[in-house]
Amino acid sequence: VHFYAPSQFTHQGVLGHPDGIAYPGVIGGKKWDQEALRRELQPVIDFQKTHRVPIYIGEFSAIRWAPGAERWLRDAIEIFEENGWDWTYHAFREYHGWSLEHGPVKEDMQAKSNTVRKQLLLNYFQRNDLDKE
Repeated sequence: VHFYAPSQFTHQGVLGHPDGIAYPGVIGGKKWDQEALRRELQPVIDFQKTHRVPIYIGEFSAIRWAPGAERWLRDAIEIFEENGWDWTYHAFREYHGWSLEHGPVKEDMQAKSNTVRKQLLLNYFQRNDLDKE
């Protein structure tokens, strides 16, 4: 599964989407918050329950300058985690727009050693206990 809903928010400033779209909020005429993300992912939840299979979110992200990007990431990861899904952030050092090492200002191309978005993901990574295996 790849997850970028709503794309007007996650891809703002690229692919012809305008900038300045905040999450949570009304996006494309619909209220978007964690419950809306959960509803968007309900077919995946249903598939997992019906077929009793593991789920892997192979890509997800919100462009770094999106107002509320950290909240969107946290809300999405919380849904993934509550369902026991594996996930991979898109994409490390591929494009500065998805970068965890660049701040939230679109024009700022200076990589930082730490950002709020990077710390958010590191906090979730630390929950993995590799000694259990």
